[in-house]
Amino acid sequence: MVIPKTFQLGPHRWTVQPMQGSFEEDGDLCNGICDFQTLTIRVNVAAPPSLVRHSFLHEVMHAVLWTIGSELATNEGFVDSVGAMLAQVLDSSDIM
Repeated sequence: MVIPKTFQLGPHRWTVQPMQGSFEEDGDLCNGICDFQTLTIRVNVAAPPSLVRHSFLHEVMHAVLWTIGSELATNEGFVDSVGAMLAQVLDSSDIM
């Protein structure tokens, strides 16, 4: 999966920053983070490709939900479930 450097969601331009290794956030070890204040997503690109894809799509789901004003934007369980399903679609698809 090619991860974009930037992408547009509604009126917002998001920046994606590759990170080498996981990092700690609020006491949790993370492979990605979505910062609503700076419109930045950081992803551990040193992880296995399937985890990079899952982490990126998880963080994109945070960004999508925040952009549409949904309270689900901070619901980790919901975001992780939807992000995992999107990653599974890409993992199990025949690519055109």
